[in-house]
Amino acid sequence: MRVETLLANAFAYGGMIISLAGVRAKRDIQKWCFFIGPLLLMAGAYLFGNTVFILLQAVIVLAGLGGVLNLKPALLSWLTMLAAALALAVLSTGGYVRADWGLTGPVGLALVALGVASAPRPMSNHLLFWAGVPLFIFSIITHAWPFAVLNFLWGIVLLHTMLTKRPHS
Repeated sequence: MRVETLLANAFAYGGMIISLAGVRAKRDIQKWCFFIGPLLLMAGAYLFGNTVFILLQAVIVLAGLGGVLNLKPALLSWLTMLAAALALAVLSTGGYVRADWGLTGPVGLALVALGVASAPRPMSNHLLFWAGVPLFIFSIITHAWPFAVLNFLWGIVLLHTMLTKRPHS
């Protein structure tokens, strides 16, 4: 195995572990986990040369940075949607969406952006869960195994949250 592949896997799995650890962390630690984890995942995606996951993690890093900087949710939503729109524009104009990939990557990216942008509202969990489906398929098609594992585990966490969270009466 080449050093570059080892580094890519280390960044990707390290970022995945930090991101998933943030789910159960206290609020102050959680915002750092949701910033540093995706940043490491973005570095892993860069080393893998996977443009869709680089852009996806960039959108999530922006959202995480907003949490670290304590930006207001409305401003964070607009910034995230802008970043997602730019990411989708890069994908569509740069020819990164190959025929054998289908639209799984861009559709997942768009759903993640909508989910992150609506984060304070209950619908965000549902959007993020459904975003994981095309992204999981995309990660399998492109052999991005750390991202396949991440999408699978993240889907389980979100599904558990959706099923156990009681609506306010």
